[in-house]
Amino acid sequence: GGSSHGSSHGSKPQECAWRPPDIAVAFNSGISEHDQKLWVPALEVLIRHRVPVVFTSYNDVEAAADAAVWRAAGGDVTLGPERNPFRALEPISEPSQVSLRAMGMIDSPS
Repeated sequence: GGSSHGSSHGSKPQECAWRPPDIAVAFNSGISEHDQKLWVPALEVLIRHRVPVVFTSYNDVEAAADAAVWRAAGGDVTLGPERNPFRALEPISEPSQVSLRAMGMIDSPS
């Protein structure tokens, strides 16, 4: 049987027989948003070991920005941002842009 070693993007492998993964997937990672510096160690390891990486993003703007961060870190983009054929069919609002007042979930100031 195989084994796996769980870790977060900021941790380093401990003293064990570590080998690069076959692929890395970062779901809605937000690497182009705040706290980009937290991603630097992980991006460096992925690039150094030439690990294929898939990033998903919330929207087209974020996808382009995430791809730019990956390129700036030294990564190659072989398949640029494209629309996910498995995405939700109903539009989902960007959480930071939802107005609870406009949705009638909180009262307007009097």
